[in-house]
Amino acid sequence: TDSLTLIMPAHDLILIANFEMQTYSLTRVVNPEEAGYIEVLPNQDYYHMGDEIYLDAYPNEGYIFVNWTDEDGNEIHHDQYLFYIMQANDVILTANFDLESLVSEVNPESIMIYPNPARNYIAIESDKSIERIFLMDLSGKVIKTVQGDFYQTRVDISDLPVGTYILKLETSGGFVSRIIQVVKR
Repeated sequence: TDSLTLIMPAHDLILIANFEMQTYSLTRVVNPEEAGYIEVLPNQDYYHMGDEIYLDAYPNEGYIFVNWTDEDGNEIHHDQYLFYIMQANDVILTANFDLESLVSEVNPESIMIYPNPARNYIAIESDKSIERIFLMDLSGKVIKTVQGDFYQTRVDISDLPVGTYILKLETSGGFVSRIIQVVKR
């Protein structure tokens, strides 16, 4: 916001002002990282305020598209095709995906998750082999992923802030999700 004060002389004067358009970045994030990819048109490093941008989020096999969120985790669109008008600031857009349920939900009684509320860890026991564990915040952003082939385990949550989380288990028999409360003393 440079300004100029000019006292008009008694003769005609030609003033020339030079302007430069500001450029802003659009960072695209796939969550979880292995779940899919994003195509962008036009695909450039920088954009100007008001530029029209088309973003398409495509899930990899075994995943489904969930929504688009901004850098604060607020949902901005629920369809995988997003028409976005560039703002006058750098922007981060996240395409969120979830595991596609290829088999039915697991019988909830066959899974034990405790303690809940929890402070430092969550213990998980299952009649079926646990293949993956996803710990997500309420916006669906994956915070932790545990890979394995086990019937019982502990997931360290001592580094998580107090709050409510979604624990999603992928077992050899299907999927199960539970709400977990993290508390601290």
